[in-house]
Amino acid sequence: GQPFILAPWERAFHECIFGWVDDAGLRRYREALLYVGKKTGKTSYAAALMLTLWLLADEPGMEFYSAAASQKQAGLLFQHVAGMIRQEPELKQRFTIYGASGGAQQKSVSRESKFSFYRCLASDADTADGVSPSMNLIDEVHRHKNAELADVLRRSTAARPQALTLYTTTADFNRPSLC
Repeated sequence: GQPFILAPWERAFHECIFGWVDDAGLRRYREALLYVGKKTGKTSYAAALMLTLWLLADEPGMEFYSAAASQKQAGLLFQHVAGMIRQEPELKQRFTIYGASGGAQQKSVSRESKFSFYRCLASDADTADGVSPSMNLIDEVHRHKNAELADVLRRSTAARPQALTLYTTTADFNRPSLC
């Protein structure tokens, strides 16, 4: 229920992603890594970044995906996105939230007026074939046991000139992972 005010590090990161464009007006970066300490608010920030991109691009048929190593982790980012939408009347009018109360329905958000949607995926499920992401959020990269899901999502952005893949993670001890 509070305004989302960017911390200085969030603002700097935001400016790097959205502030640098080429001569055609396209963003300079298509991939970014957000590597910060635990409890810095990266999941909230990632949710706000996704909603910002979704609203600013304002193009039809956009697809947004978040990927995590487990369904539980994938649900955390979804809860932040859904919470931001529920608490802002302007967003609540534009978006529809599905699967928030549990059950078998996939957690997703849609913007019917633009034929666009957001879905959360887990690397323990084979669910990324046939996608064309406008934005991917690969969350807690240090927890992904391999790069399979992240690679599929990143390669799937090829058809979109402004696609963005954001990898987020915190520090962890030395173990085999995507990070």
